[in-house]
Amino acid sequence: MTALAELYNISVATARKWKGRDNVLDRSHWAHDLGTILSLAKEVVMVEIRRLCLLPLNGLVSITHRFIHADASRSGLSRLLRRAGGAKLADLASKDDSEEAPKKTF
Repeated sequence: MTALAELYNISVATARKWKGRDNVLDRSHWAHDLGTILSLAKEVVMVEIRRLCLLPLNGLVSITHRFIHADASRSGLSRLLRRAGGAKLADLASKDDSEEAPKKTF
């Protein structure tokens, strides 16, 4: 392993990691399995509650702890809302308003 690492100017850990691969391309460093506590159905429910009630994150956390899952974390809910596109209350409130914003002239 050391000889390979020296030959290709890589670390021994990298040589060991790439030894069994079909190619030497670098792989993604993103987590492929998100370790979420909530099921997909519960995540959809939480996003809809946020969209319909326009609750702040702390209010959503308290509802989640009381009715959905007691072990859900605030940071986990925040990541869920960012993934779903509902992280900012101002964006959600503007989507629900039926009034169009006045067009600005150049």
